[in-house]
Amino acid sequence: MADEEQLAILRRGVDEWNAWRLENRSVLVDLSSADFRDVNLNGVNLIGAKLIGVNFSEAELIGAKLIGANLSSAKLSDANLSSAKLSDANLSSAKLSDANLSDANLSSANLEDIDLSRTKALNTNFWGATLTGACIEDWNINTKTNLDRVNCEYVYLGSEHDFRNRERTYTDRHPSDLNKTFVPGDFTRLIQKSLEIADLVFRGEIDWQKPSKILDLYFQDGIDWQAFANSIKCMTDDDTFLDIEGIDQTDDGILIRVKIPQNTNKEEIKREFWGKYKAELKRLEGVYRERLQAKDSQIEQYKRENTNLTDIVKAIASRPININNRNITISDNEIKGTAYTEELKGSGYTEGDNTTNTGE
Repeated sequence: MADEEQLAILRRGVDEWNAWRLENRSVLVDLSSADFRDVNLNGVNLIGAKLIGVNFSEAELIGAKLIGANLSSAKLSDANLSSAKLSDANLSSAKLSDANLSDANLSSANLEDIDLSRTKALNTNFWGATLTGACIEDWNINTKTNLDRVNCEYVYLGSEHDFRNRERTYTDRHPSDLNKTFVPGDFTRLIQKSLEIADLVFRGEIDWQKPSKILDLYFQDGIDWQAFANSIKCMTDDDTFLDIEGIDQTDDGILIRVKIPQNTNKEEIKREFWGKYKAELKRLEGVYRERLQAKDSQIEQYKRENTNLTDIVKAIASRPININNRNITISDNEIKGTAYTEELKGSGYTEGDNTTNTGE
């Protein structure tokens, strides 16, 4: 239970609380099970605090210092945690549905079984965090969301309300086989790959107030998403405006519906696309051979990895995309684990980009 004296100090305001903490650095803070719903706690110093089961729903925690805090089973739904310092914090089984974690630092945090449904995590630093058992249904991330060295054996991509227990339960586990887990690094690599492809495909806004029509592209033998993205990018660079209208799995393969300007020749665009796609496949075949030293079994595996992104890219393409900020929402997709591993080399972050695990 919360320390009543400490609770009274915090309720008098963040400034008085932070001043008290500076004078009492060695005092263990325990605010467990306290209720701070819809309270403004921007910039509060709760470093190392015991906050088990605390209710921060709809609270303002912008820039809050929660480094090393124990927030297990805490309620943070709809809370604003943008730019918060949460490195090394314990958020296992915490509820953060619809919360804002943009620009927050969660490096090396324990996020096991956390609820991140519909959570906004743009430019968020998850470096080295543990995400095993997390629910990431409809979470909103972008290409600057740092997932390097994340530890994740499995995730859930859905949830449903359990009326008997009056709580939400996670559904749609991935990998779906309960006896299988992600290979180390696989979750990070697959999410990053899908974001890279989405960033290529959804690279600019098109004014569709003008008349348009639909071009159907069928892929009967699977699709290499890298080749597809590069082909679309190439055609857009040539001023042929294309926009993804939808992606469907059919009995005959994968159908991608592409929106094109009304005044263009559909057959000419189709021929141009297939020409570029086939040329890109051939080019990538050479890349695969060069990278994998012409080992046929590895080449086939490398090619399969680009085709296994179908459900991820399908989900990205079927949801609203904020093109300017490259905001991507991933939901209801099948992330398939493979045996292929590759040492992550980072994503270009610098110390100023909030990627180190120092928490400051």
